[in-house]
Amino acid sequence: ELRKRILELVQRPSQRDSDPAVAYTSNYTDSIRTATRAARGNEESISRQELFNDDTLLALREEVREMFNFAFGKYVTHALPYDELKPLSCTGKNVFGPRGYSLTLIDALDTFVVLGNISGFDWAVRRVLRDVSFDIDANVSVFETNIRALGGLLS
Repeated sequence: ELRKRILELVQRPSQRDSDPAVAYTSNYTDSIRTATRAARGNEESISRQELFNDDTLLALREEVREMFNFAFGKYVTHALPYDELKPLSCTGKNVFGPRGYSLTLIDALDTFVVLGNISGFDWAVRRVLRDVSFDIDANVSVFETNIRALGGLLS
């Protein structure tokens, strides 16, 4: 019940001029502390260890795994071999040319590794080797190709 109340009270952190990642993390932690105090109805100080104890971290890690597996499963069911899943229509679309190159499949390779899903990684690598070709005559975004395709393949 406390966690539900905290999530209701946490607001999106404001932007700061410093490093966005540091600012976001700092603001998010501050928001959780404030929300926790409000949910408890007092002003006692909440430590980082209390907010992010081992049980909480393990639960959050599992929640992230479940969310990734859900989203990737929907991509595989509704959009593979297209580049991306269109969430409202549950159909696939290619980003670069009419043929595409399964961009989300490639992009997910490093996520499988980070999440420790070796069987998912192995399955995805085999699909990339079997089905993906970069022999496409299309205009591509260098930025998207570098961060999504190259990043995934480097994993």
